[in-house]
Amino acid sequence: MAEWISRHGRYYNDRMGHPVRFVGIEDRVPWIRTCLDAAAAHDWHGLRTTIATNATCPDDVNATLSTIADANPADTGAWLRDLDADAGPDLLRTELMAEVLIGAAWLKRSHARARDLSEHQISEFSAGILAAEHFLTKQIGHHPTDEHLWASRISTGVGASVGLSEITRRHRRLATIDPNSFAGARRYLLALLPKWYGTYPDTLQFARTTAAHAAPGSLLRSLPALYYADHWLMEPDDQAKQLLARNDVREELVRAGLDSVLNPTHRPTAYGLHMVSTLALLLSLGGWWADAWPYYHILGSTPVSGFNLWETMRDAPQTYLKFFDRARQAGQP
Repeated sequence: MAEWISRHGRYYNDRMGHPVRFVGIEDRVPWIRTCLDAAAAHDWHGLRTTIATNATCPDDVNATLSTIADANPADTGAWLRDLDADAGPDLLRTELMAEVLIGAAWLKRSHARARDLSEHQISEFSAGILAAEHFLTKQIGHHPTDEHLWASRISTGVGASVGLSEITRRHRRLATIDPNSFAGARRYLLALLPKWYGTYPDTLQFARTTAAHAAPGSLLRSLPALYYADHWLMEPDDQAKQLLARNDVREELVRAGLDSVLNPTHRPTAYGLHMVSTLALLLSLGGWWADAWPYYHILGSTPVSGFNLWETMRDAPQTYLKFFDRARQAGQP
C-alpha cells in the first residue's frame, strides 16, 4: 500500500480533507496528464518521450492511449493524420489512431442499451467501428505482433459483430504475444457477457481461469471482480446486491484484491487504480465494509470512477462519502 500511496497521490487516514471529487486517471498519475497536455498542444515528441520515460508495461501505454483518444477524438485524429502525411508512419501513432477511431465510434453510439438507440446512432456507430476494423486489419498486416493493435481488434470485433469465434481467436493471438495483457483480457471479458456473445458462466469461468494462471501481483488476478462489476451493471440492483452479499463472493472479491492491487509484488498502473475503485464499490455494495477500507484508504477524496462504475450511482460524490465513512469506521483499528 505504501508504494501505491507514493505513486498515486493523496489519501486520508481519518476523514476527508475536502469534498469528494471524482477525477480522471490523469489527475492521479501526473505523467498521463503530461501526455494529455502534449496531445492537446500537438507535441508528438513530448508525448512519445513522456510515454517512453514513464510507462512501465504495455498496459500503461494502453491506458494512456485510451485516455488521450477519449479526451478529444476528432482533434487528435486530425492531428495524427497530418503527422502521418508529413512524417510518415509511426507505430505509436498507429496504436493511438486505432483507439481514436474506436473512441469516436462509441461517442456516436453512447453506452446506452441497444434498445434505447436511434437508427441514426446505430448507423453512425456501425460506420465508425467498421472504419476502425478496416484500419486495424490493414495495420495488423504491417505489425502482426503488436499487442496494442490486437487489443484494439478485440474491441472492433465486438462492435462489428464478427462473432465470438473470431473474437476468441484475436484474444488468443494477443495472449501469445503478451500473456499479461490486462487491457486485452478486460476487452475479451466484456465480449463474453450476455449483452454481447456469451453467458455469465462463460464469463466467470474465463475470469477465474485467467486469474488462476496469472502471477501474484498481476492485474489479471482481479478479473473475477470485473465479472461481478459487469454483472451488477446488467442486472436489477437488488438481485446484484444479493449476489455481492454472499460469503463466497466476498471471499472471491477479497482474494482478487489481495492477489492483485494489494499484493506486495504489484506494480502500480493506471488500470490498477481503476481496479482499486472497482473493488471499493463492489465490497461496499455487498456490505463488506471492513474489507473495503484498504481501497478507500488509497483513493481518499479524489477517487477515479472505476471504469465508470461510480458514474452509475445516484449522487456519486455523496454516496462515495457515505461509503468511505462506513468503511473507515469498520476497517480502522
